[in-house]
Amino acid sequence: MARGAGAALLLGAVLGGLEAWHALLQSKVLFGPMERLSLWGVGIASTGAVAASLGVLFSAVLGSLLGHDDEARGIALDTGRDPRYPWLPGVLAAVTTCVLLLQGLPSAFSGSRRTVLLLVGGSLLCGALFGVFLRWFLLRLDTTGKGSALAILGLPTILVITSSLVVSVPLAGGKGRSVAGRAGLPNLLLITIDGLRADHVGPGSRVRTPTLDWLAREGVYFRQASSPSTAEAPPVGSILSGRHPLATGFLADGQALPAVLPGGGARSGLDTLAEVLAREQFKTAAFVSSAAMNGAASGLQRGFEVYDDAVAAGVRGSGTLGIAQLWSWLGYFRRGGAPMDEVLRPAADTIERFEHWLAFHYRENLFAWLHLSDPLNPALQTSVDDSDLADGIPGEQGREYGARVVAMDAVLGELVKSLETWGMLDRTVLAVVATRGVVPGSSRSDVSEPWTQVPVVLYGAGLDLQRQVDTQVRLHDFYPTLLTVVGLLRPPRGDAVSLVPLIQGKAMTPLQSLSLSSPRRDGKCALSLRSEDWKYVRPVGGGQSFYDLRKDPRELHDLSDRGLPQFEQFSKLVADTLGEGVPRAVVPSSDPGRAARLRSLAAR
Repeated sequence: MARGAGAALLLGAVLGGLEAWHALLQSKVLFGPMERLSLWGVGIASTGAVAASLGVLFSAVLGSLLGHDDEARGIALDTGRDPRYPWLPGVLAAVTTCVLLLQGLPSAFSGSRRTVLLLVGGSLLCGALFGVFLRWFLLRLDTTGKGSALAILGLPTILVITSSLVVSVPLAGGKGRSVAGRAGLPNLLLITIDGLRADHVGPGSRVRTPTLDWLAREGVYFRQASSPSTAEAPPVGSILSGRHPLATGFLADGQALPAVLPGGGARSGLDTLAEVLAREQFKTAAFVSSAAMNGAASGLQRGFEVYDDAVAAGVRGSGTLGIAQLWSWLGYFRRGGAPMDEVLRPAADTIERFEHWLAFHYRENLFAWLHLSDPLNPALQTSVDDSDLADGIPGEQGREYGARVVAMDAVLGELVKSLETWGMLDRTVLAVVATRGVVPGSSRSDVSEPWTQVPVVLYGAGLDLQRQVDTQVRLHDFYPTLLTVVGLLRPPRGDAVSLVPLIQGKAMTPLQSLSLSSPRRDGKCALSLRSEDWKYVRPVGGGQSFYDLRKDPRELHDLSDRGLPQFEQFSKLVADTLGEGVPRAVVPSSDPGRAARLRSLAAR
């Protein structure tokens, strides 16, 4: 049993090291040398421990069934040979099969039936082939005595080789060419912020946010920007694709941004900002702070050479290793959800990862996207002066929210200083876009003004215009707008329009904004249709409401029964577009780990 457990331990460590190597080859996350070795260590330790346990089990079972009879054992011992070959190949073949199944099991949850069959078939085949080879080799070793050195040093040598493979994996995104691919075009840095309310930025800000206020004062500040959704990921999908969530079907955090518009033909491809700019020789990278933005599951990683979504605390990338994932799932099951430090990353850590990447690419044309979640991260411990929260939202939760916004603003201030130090501030378009607001203490999002109205600021590379735009705009309008301000003209997409005329101080046709709430358990979303003066609301439970935002910005007085012509106009427009019901999101099943993380995010 000891011999079987030891051999299985070495075999499992080798398989864990190879898995870490494969994970790094496939990853879009930027790993440093020590982070790679740490990931390798987690891989060999976790897989080796599981393999050793399996080795004890299978040695006890197969050793008793396949051991030599007394005559054969006596002959083997008399001739100085080790009678191990009858059972050890079977033990290690079974261990190989089980370990490969465990390593691939997480992917089977979200894969097709074909994926599951390939996993099972491939694991059985690999285990069988390894068992056949090992039986041949040990028989040859027993009868000829040759290959002793290989038998002793084989697996340890392969294990050392896996560590070299892990360290030598090419750096995600490359090392940088130190030359601009499109000289003369500015860089684009998009910073999306989850949960930042409109009344916490710009003139009259309720808390002290000097960095955001300075950017709003010196750049272009959009005072009336409406989010298309009060979920976390769908508004980002709108910004990156230039399409409303209703057009893409990306209504909930558990869904994914499609590569092709639903029901579209061959010409209905949905290129993201990153894909367009990558074709224009921009280096592209994303650094996100929330598990809702998991790249492979959300579809948001398209076009990004680097997509850093490793938000969990601990060893970076360990969540991509099969056995480590299964272990974390067991923890989620015991706790009833995922802890905040495994689903949200502080803004300071996200920006640190961005600056690490920037050190390789600061001389090139680049498009970087940072998604920050500090305003809605209840696990953050902040320390700010009471004077910074002079007009904050009343109540303890309102104070904590304001403190997180103030602390995040300080982190953004350090980022702006870093950009200036790199000499990038004057050649970069900096877009700060809040994706949804929040009502601190509210358990569910809705389509009220605090949730749907968000601040948007553009600054740098010719946008230091000291201009405030009072006209209502929509987040998916920033897709053509950002392409235009970095010097790339593209034909219109859907109903998104470029806001450059507003930036230039010109008038535009007033825009109406359609917003959806985050889906409830049954998938239904409340909706609102908003102009600058009026707001129509259709709740999930039925009925409809109408508000005069000029006189009633807090939406306290429902005017739907007053017979106003504006109400009839808005109601008819929504009915003609969406029918009499409300949109409903169909969220596909996901693996237990992602489901637990999304539940924890929804319960913040």
